Amino acid sequence: MPVKAVVGMQWGDEGKGKIVDVLSAEADLVVRAAGGSNAGHTIIRGGKKTVLHLVPSGILHEYSRCLLGAGMVIEPSKLREELDVLEQFGTPRVGQRVGVDPQAMLILPWHKAIEHVREARPDALGTTLRGIGPAYESRASRLGIPLALLAHPELLKTALEALYLDYQPIFELGNEPVISPSEQFADLMQVAGWLVPMFTDVSLETARASAEGRFVLLEGAQGVMLDSLHGTYPFVTSSSTVFGGLLSGIGLGNGMVSDVVGVCKAYATRVGNGPFPTELEDETGKHLAAFGGEYGATTGRLRRCGWLDAVALKKAVRLVGSSQLALTKVDVLCDLPEIKVAVAYEDTDGTVLADFPCDPYRAAQMKPVYRSFAPWRAPSDDAVLPDELQEYISFLEGFTATRVSLVSWGPDRSQTLVRDAGGVCRSLNP
Repeated sequence: MPVKAVVGMQWGDEGKGKIVDVLSAEADLVVRAAGGSNAGHTIIRGGKKTVLHLVPSGILHEYSRCLLGAGMVIEPSKLREELDVLEQFGTPRVGQRVGVDPQAMLILPWHKAIEHVREARPDALGTTLRGIGPAYESRASRLGIPLALLAHPELLKTALEALYLDYQPIFELGNEPVISPSEQFADLMQVAGWLVPMFTDVSLETARASAEGRFVLLEGAQGVMLDSLHGTYPFVTSSSTVFGGLLSGIGLGNGMVSDVVGVCKAYATRVGNGPFPTELEDETGKHLAAFGGEYGATTGRLRRCGWLDAVALKKAVRLVGSSQLALTKVDVLCDLPEIKVAVAYEDTDGTVLADFPCDPYRAAQMKPVYRSFAPWRAPSDDAVLPDELQEYISFLEGFTATRVSLVSWGPDRSQTLVRDAGGVCRSLNP
């Protein structure tokens, strides 16, 4: 069976959770590579809503095993809370079906304290305040605390002392007290009892599953335009969100993956600060936010909304190498008199740009050049897309040279159509 990957193609919040839930119905293994509880994947099935921040979305399928890769940063209390909620939700055998790579890094209260100090400054980035960035920084500085140290108490004590010493000058800039290394050690020893038994070599387990012919699904977090290298720096996340980052965070070679599904909304959103060329700060933007329910699953913050940026999407396709696209939330655009898509940019000197600039500071100054489309009625379960929506999809396929294979509307997984290369759709069995 193939290894398939799902990657967000915009600034996050594209609906990856729903698409992973759809695709993982037959998956034996669902694996997440990077990020932490800054990601939020909302899944609605049978009218019941679940928001997952750490555990892969495939956990709602009874026979899927879900793994958290070495590239992740994990706050133990958030993971424990999520596992408990899943059990209360009626999810079977949660503890036995979730595995965690011991090379993933711990997020400690210290990391969150550091981030609060930085985000109180005038030049704040608008982060989720979950300690994600500082945790990745501590890994890069070789002072981070990998989960593996939970199984080695004496080494853990030494590592905590070193990290605390490094952070102490920044702690002094904040107004809140922080716990001591000894208190932090005691808390982590309580965590070790339930977390250490979940350790697994995610790279090895994933490779073996693939070699045995089982279906493996890789779950990306955030979106390509937030990639730490190729996104709109410094307004990016702290990990790699492109396909290569997915492989690195799990520990797989490129040749093992046969299919990459890029997920994008029929419009665009962004949380926090940073360039967003197609942002709408008018009534249309308010309409998209209201009808799209554009509030962050992690922070609850109102998302900035705008038209679909096909130029940025074309860049994302290039960075990811996606073989197909899943287009979500097409129903949100139904009541608008006109629908627009950015097909180029106009620079400050009047130059028209056909590609997203690699200079992120230049991106903040560009004005979009739009193409207009007629609105469409909402799709239905009869597996027939409106002609106007088919035209919109055909344009995106031509512009990005990538087939749209899934079309989604509404929150429930049953509100999804599978679309073949000829544009013919079939309903997804709920």
